[in-house]
Amino acid sequence: MASQVIPGVRSQVEGLKQMQLAAKQRQQLQKTREFRQKPLTILNYIRSGWHVYAFQIGVGAFAIGFYLWGGWPIASGFFAGMVLATFLRDVGWYRRIVGSWPLTREITDWERVDELLTQSNTPAP
Repeated sequence: MASQVIPGVRSQVEGLKQMQLAAKQRQQLQKTREFRQKPLTILNYIRSGWHVYAFQIGVGAFAIGFYLWGGWPIASGFFAGMVLATFLRDVGWYRRIVGSWPLTREITDWERVDELLTQSNTPAP
């Protein structure tokens, strides 16, 4: 029995060979390659997204201060809880990612990662 090619699949596979990465995709592959060399920890994840947490803390502190100044301590407590809950949610995700990292590292095609990063650094023909 001859193998059949599903229409459109061949062009998709051929398109992947010359994949042009978006900036975020390139950044994600670079981070993944970095984590291959050094141990992946929750603290590394928090450090890589420090600017997001700084923004959240800034907005949260402003809201807490505003509502405390206005005499609404319950509302300020609500915002403090939101900031804390957001951080704890992220730590939970990071724990899951760090826990599954050994499997991810083992099954990742690192040659393909390097190839995609090399291709993304060369200009398109």
